[in-house]
Amino acid sequence: MASAFRLLIAPALACPVAIPFGLSRVEYASGVLQAGMPTAIIAAIIAKEHNIAPHFVTTVVLFTILASLVTLPLLMTFYSKLEPYLSLKNKIPLLAT
Repeated sequence: MASAFRLLIAPALACPVAIPFGLSRVEYASGVLQAGMPTAIIAAIIAKEHNIAPHFVTTVVLFTILASLVTLPLLMTFYSKLEPYLSLKNKIPLLAT
């Protein structure tokens, strides 16, 4: 469940939250994409050093990295379809359609 939140729900929440900030298209796209990034490996390192469920954390890190191979391209495709409907500054297209 935490992995689904990290990879799918966080970018979905970042989309509407970022709109009122007046970001350019590059800033908006990078922020939404960053919200959908997998769990960092540093989490597994810290869990192992402090002996806080290291096997579980390592499994989550591995799962989110592998799942992001599917979710990040989907997120970029979704953004490219959504982009024309956003009123963002800097009208340079980010992805070729």
